[in-house]
Amino acid sequence: MMSPRTRRGIILLGGLCLLSFWASRQDTDGEGGPIKGLDTRLDYALGNFRMLAYDEQGTPVVTLWAPRLANDAATGIGELDSPRAELHHEGFRWNIDAQHATISSDREIIQFSGNVRMVRESGEPSDHLEIESSEVMLEVTPRLASSDQWVDVADPAGKMRALGFSVDMLTNHYHLESGITGTYEIQAN
Repeated sequence: MMSPRTRRGIILLGGLCLLSFWASRQDTDGEGGPIKGLDTRLDYALGNFRMLAYDEQGTPVVTLWAPRLANDAATGIGELDSPRAELHHEGFRWNIDAQHATISSDREIIQFSGNVRMVRESGEPSDHLEIESSEVMLEVTPRLASSDQWVDVADPAGKMRALGFSVDMLTNHYHLESGITGTYEIQAN
């Protein structure tokens, strides 16, 4: 036989269960859809990041690596630590190393900063070119690199220093802007 006190406890517990069930059903108000105005984009970070950019024919033309990518959801901007990029075109390979890089939200511009080193290589030693600067902006689709900072350029014939440069990686031509100084060694044939 159950005591009156136990019986009241069971009835009270059952009443609380019914009350909580009824209260939870009232919160839905018949709407099961998403909450209006909720931002579902997430900030994230990736380790051992790798990005490939393709041309119109589906051939990879730019590869970008970094130990870490951090993406800001509000701006869509990616931040890379110790990035390394490799660009290919008609037998030439451009390598870019830096301390830091920022990828624009449309993924068309990569801003390298902090001891940026660009190297052009091919099968010929005469094509070797090294460019060093504190900042370099790379436009991915047209494959143009430029900077308005001081730049050091070295090739097999000598060394130059200038304030600002631009490089067209498709034609392998570069242009130094101003304050150009250099040392060249005349090659004997």
